[in-house]
Amino acid sequence: MKPKDCFLFFVENLTFFSLFYVLPSLFVHRLKNVQSKNTVYFIDKTRPGFFLARFKLWFLGFELKKFQFRQFDVRDNENDSLRLKVNHMDVSSFKEGLAKSEFFTALFAKFNERPILKTFLVKQIALGGSPRLSLGKIFFLICAIKWQATKDEGFLGNPVLFLNRRPWPRYIAKYAEDRGIKAKFISDGKIDAKEVLVKFLGPRRIKFLRNCYYRLVKRKKFYSKGVPPSSPHLGAEYYGQLHLGDPKMYSDLFFYPPSGLQGKDVAIVFSVPRDPLDEQKLSEIKKHGMNAVIVHPRATVVSSVPIWDGTTKLVSAEEKKSVLDSVGDFPEPRWLKQEIKNYFEERDDWQQFFESENIKVYTTWFKYTSLHCVMADAIRRAGGVMTVYQRAFDEFPSPDITTAADVVFAFSKESRGFEERNSSFIPYHITVGYLADFRFPLLRELAREIKNRLQQNGAKHILAYFDENSLDDDRWHFGHEATRENYAFLLEKVLKEPWFGLVLKPKAFKTLQRRLGNITPLLDDAVKTGRCFIFKEGAIQVSYPPAVAALAADIAVHGHLYAATAGMEAALAGVPTLLLDREGWSVSKFYRLGQDRVVFSGWDQLWKACEENREDPGSVAGLGDWSPLLNDLDSFRDGRAAERMGIYLKWLLDGFKEGKPREKILADAAERYARQWGKDKITSIAPME
Repeated sequence: MKPKDCFLFFVENLTFFSLFYVLPSLFVHRLKNVQSKNTVYFIDKTRPGFFLARFKLWFLGFELKKFQFRQFDVRDNENDSLRLKVNHMDVSSFKEGLAKSEFFTALFAKFNERPILKTFLVKQIALGGSPRLSLGKIFFLICAIKWQATKDEGFLGNPVLFLNRRPWPRYIAKYAEDRGIKAKFISDGKIDAKEVLVKFLGPRRIKFLRNCYYRLVKRKKFYSKGVPPSSPHLGAEYYGQLHLGDPKMYSDLFFYPPSGLQGKDVAIVFSVPRDPLDEQKLSEIKKHGMNAVIVHPRATVVSSVPIWDGTTKLVSAEEKKSVLDSVGDFPEPRWLKQEIKNYFEERDDWQQFFESENIKVYTTWFKYTSLHCVMADAIRRAGGVMTVYQRAFDEFPSPDITTAADVVFAFSKESRGFEERNSSFIPYHITVGYLADFRFPLLRELAREIKNRLQQNGAKHILAYFDENSLDDDRWHFGHEATRENYAFLLEKVLKEPWFGLVLKPKAFKTLQRRLGNITPLLDDAVKTGRCFIFKEGAIQVSYPPAVAALAADIAVHGHLYAATAGMEAALAGVPTLLLDREGWSVSKFYRLGQDRVVFSGWDQLWKACEENREDPGSVAGLGDWSPLLNDLDSFRDGRAAERMGIYLKWLLDGFKEGKPREKILADAAERYARQWGKDKITSIAPME
């Protein structure tokens, strides 16, 4: 029997309120298509909206379903991940096109001396200001709807997508139209309290109220004025890793030991509530003569260290008004004005902070939000320098890694082209090499101890496995189900094969048991064999670097090609390394190393190659061999990358101590580095000036 004609409708958020926008369209459609089969999919819902919709849609003859999809399953005709394609290609193309559009060109022509603000706004457009509004999420949803439409039998016409109102609807509708989907924008009636507060109060008043609460209720100490340190300081952001006395471990101060900097020159900035300053950390910091400064009330549990209260005054009111007046009647003027207003308030707070602590050089790796753009502008106004160092391997452009900083320390010269494509603004792009390579020789003894322990329990061949974390909602992220499949495969091999040893280096051990779910007993049984070792330390992420797990093994496997930093570190440490590409990302350069030699699409093929090579070493030519790409990944490979970065930071700080002008300091440091390491190691990407 011939299936009925099928029409598809999708509602981003099914609420009591959104139904009043959706139902009239569905009613008109039913009148025109009496005999058709109609399905309404919802992505998210509220309970009242769902119950009302179920009754109303049944009455109109519509089937109501939850739109069930996994990021892992949604792929294009080449079996590549559409989520990765959207984030690295579609959103980046949109961002670049918008930045070059007529209205943006006209807007920034009015204040061409503000390239950092431009970078901030372009990045915010792509990120949407919040995950709920991100273009990447919406574009991927559109692609997932197209993917679903190809699966529904008898489908006719264009799917209709009811989206919550958000900025840039014309561009989103065009993206949907190009993929055969009609987008309609409605209100779901939901109010995001945080967004409303930011909109009406602004960051400054919200911080003021927050600090009042912690001052009056929690009895925490704050300060906003004081005598700045007489000597310029280097500020380093703390993000969960201290280990000042153990260089083989992850550390946010990894560059300090070889730099020649003195402890009194360094201020460690605590801003992460997940891992606050405590007495143990404070003792370690004081032992090295450093200073701890707090910029968030929940980033400390030590009562003796006061918290910076950056809500005293607005230092750029006239400047902000001038910029806001320039927006005029451009598209989305309210959104633009709100983002600019927030930018200036945040920037002024950071400027006051840098001035109060006499921080003239600031360094961080966290470039994944727009905050570092704000900080870059703030420290420049305070007469200092913003530096960002590369922590992860980046291959394709993406809005979350677009960077604005005076100095960026990069692994290789190749990253320059990547940063240009990513619309970054970097006057001094410094090639230093892979910044963790100094740890390799320091980790060998511990790796040898782990390997000996596994061998004493019968392991003849050892594999190291790195995961890349997973999140609860597998529609938008790599989910737990795929993580369980990966771990289950390896853990079952440990229990089945008495010759097999396994070293596990999860990215986030604290959440591993929850992520593994019913696989956890399998992990416990594998550990009991004595042939499975797992790294556990770390408050936010595991404290030991991937290299120690790799060096304890005969071969290393990174479970995710699209985020290959751990695999890259293992390969640079000299360990044969394999990449598992279950998500599908065939456009990656790693495929040039050879499919079924370095890159594998599934566990069965990977295991077969490992077994063949174990039984007959060298029988699988090029297994785990990264040598053709290593120079592209690290331009030096000499173990001195952290030393080069640390010394460069010291040159900058010394320049401020000598009272030189900011631009002179930057130019002198670049010239000095070029003489020592080569002019080709310093480039400029869309200079801020």
